[in-house]
Amino acid sequence: MGKKPGVGSVIKIMANNADDPWTTPNTDWEKFRFNSENTDYCYLHDIVMWDPTVTSYYPAGRTSADYILKCEGRYVYMHYARALAYYGYIPIVQHRMFLQPGNAAWYYTVPSIGSGCGYSMARIKPAATGEYNGGNATNLISTYAYNADYKPASFITKFPANVDYNSLPNSPVAGHRAVVIDKNAGKVRVAKPGYDALTATPDQCIIHEQQRPISLLRYGQNTVAGATTVIVPLGDIPANAIVLINGINSAGRLASVSAPRNSFLVPSIAFSAKIVGGDLELKNLNGSGTNPVTLLWHILNEDASGSTVGAGKIVETLSDEIRILRPGAGAAPKPADVLLSSKGKYMPLVAYGTLNAASFAGSSTRTYDLTIPALNNPPTILTAIEKVGSNSAMNDGDLLIDGFYYFAFGGALPLSYYWVYDQPTNKVTFTVANSNDTSWRLRYYVLASPN
Repeated sequence: MGKKPGVGSVIKIMANNADDPWTTPNTDWEKFRFNSENTDYCYLHDIVMWDPTVTSYYPAGRTSADYILKCEGRYVYMHYARALAYYGYIPIVQHRMFLQPGNAAWYYTVPSIGSGCGYSMARIKPAATGEYNGGNATNLISTYAYNADYKPASFITKFPANVDYNSLPNSPVAGHRAVVIDKNAGKVRVAKPGYDALTATPDQCIIHEQQRPISLLRYGQNTVAGATTVIVPLGDIPANAIVLINGINSAGRLASVSAPRNSFLVPSIAFSAKIVGGDLELKNLNGSGTNPVTLLWHILNEDASGSTVGAGKIVETLSDEIRILRPGAGAAPKPADVLLSSKGKYMPLVAYGTLNAASFAGSSTRTYDLTIPALNNPPTILTAIEKVGSNSAMNDGDLLIDGFYYFAFGGALPLSYYWVYDQPTNKVTFTVANSNDTSWRLRYYVLASPN
């Protein structure tokens, strides 16, 4: 951590100690565990573990009259107007299902809903679909869970779904404080160039006591044949760490976990992932005659235990780790207390943008090939599509977040979509089944996984 001439405050953590943080090109994305210079990261507003057996609201203390998100009847809702006022935009939210306690992840699609995604979130015109609870233009709604034993979780990212992303590039300003560490005032901040750390908002900081980038402990790809289990040794991993499935691989291609269609993979997909005694246990729950499925998995340095309270250190040096903790953490901090760690692997944003309908080729099914930086490790890709103008099924500004392919109740919803990543060509192909609707835009965010 230091001040680089002409750049300003910089924090760099290398994956390999032999690499020089000052001379390694910033575009060698996977060589850095963390690199704030000219790089944005995937920050989280929050991870919300829901109890679907009761109606609950987010943030804590909200009610049916003022919630931003709520879980009711196994659906997760985001109130559009309130979320827009609260965040300043509609954030991309990823939904996954977990068995509590233990955070065992579960994923399932069935042909009866057209290989649709049970975890995406959308706002559309009222439509005769049970999955969207009859439609609700006031809220974005996630589809319901298919297993009553598992609970939904909402990963609320800082990437906007309804406005273009602003990376806030700036130059350093003389007199601005780059770093503020004030335990009494409860502030731990390293500002981005062009902002004063004392007054900067979380989005204007590399480190801020109110936000932290997503930290990976491990990640990988494993192929699991039908009705079999694969054990991946992990070593020292917290038993309640969260396993996030972010892609499904077939024939050398990585597809959106949100929207695998019948034509892309087997008609149904069911698997679970959990940590057992320091190992990752991946189970393909389909029958022995079904095709093998290759999963891209990430283990987040997160759990459902919340944060601690106390008067612990802010900067802590251990035998094998240096970490920066939020003010007010206890002497035995939990993952939610750690703002940045030298052992963490933080996902940099290597490509992002907005694609308008006119950029896509084709007629009823349209595609766009996006060239991204060459990566050694499969990326995580977040997407959202926004309607421009209205039609019979969608209002102006309606959103589909995290992909959604739906082929039931009379046909595909307009603007349903998915993506496929092809590593040899460094291309991501976005496919939109748009029912000849040509008024929409797609936003994408590509995150690399460091070595």
